[in-house]
Amino acid sequence: MTQGGTGCMRPFRGIPAREMENKGMIPASVYIIACDEERHIRRALESVRGFAEVVLVDSGSTDATCGIAAAFPNVRLLHRDWQGYAQQKQWALEQCANDWVLNIDADEEVSPELAQAVAQTVAEGKADALRFPIPEVFLNRLFPSEILTKIRCFRRAKGRYDLTHLVHEQVVLAGDAVVAQTRAPLLHYGLVSMEAVIAKQNAYSTLKARERFAKGRRHSLFRLATLFPATFFRGYVLKGGFLRGVPGFISAVNAAYYSFAKEAKLYEAGQGEGKIRNCRERKASALQLAKEGEKND
Repeated sequence: MTQGGTGCMRPFRGIPAREMENKGMIPASVYIIACDEERHIRRALESVRGFAEVVLVDSGSTDATCGIAAAFPNVRLLHRDWQGYAQQKQWALEQCANDWVLNIDADEEVSPELAQAVAQTVAEGKADALRFPIPEVFLNRLFPSEILTKIRCFRRAKGRYDLTHLVHEQVVLAGDAVVAQTRAPLLHYGLVSMEAVIAKQNAYSTLKARERFAKGRRHSLFRLATLFPATFFRGYVLKGGFLRGVPGFISAVNAAYYSFAKEAKLYEAGQGEGKIRNCRERKASALQLAKEGEKND
């Protein structure tokens, strides 16, 4: 792990609470992990100008990401070599100076309504976390979501990351944590092209299959046969994809293929395990035969 030495690090320790109140800033830290996100990072940082601190952990950008971020006075730039999604976010979380934290991705945007909801939740002090929806902008079309997603905003002392997750990382809250809810959205702009969607699905399905395999999960022929049609039906019919024209159809197919790919790659991992096991068994048998031959001699 390295910290600094890449031109993407700037000392900043947050703004004292009294000064935050005077400036009308939200007394919370936003943390973001990024690498080569010049296409999105300005929009993300503009949306959190009102927060006291933004911790941006860069893992080696070669584009203008760090230069763009350096123009924002509330941003603290840090460098850390890539360690994985959960590990990277846990480290970023640990660098935050405020009691309340909000995690967003570089391709996301905090809506004014969500910023207001976070400020109100922090000010009231009744909850330990805030749950909200994350609708996606896909092929220039907003896909509204009523699903309240994984926890992204919480008291720093009440949450940590499950480091066993290679992808789709999530915060684990303390058992006594009180969770508030809001319909104010965090907008996701990452699915801007089919190329980006396919690349992301390929990378994520590989990581998810590895994670499941390491935890002892194995493939199922039933799941291989049913995941694609079941996921497509849920996305296109039950979630109203058919109401969103061609983008809705494409989105449902993408989701279905992603589900299938994870299971197919889990099967692939098992095949590799089987080959290794067979090879070991053949070697063990050969050694046993050799020993028996030596005894007979």
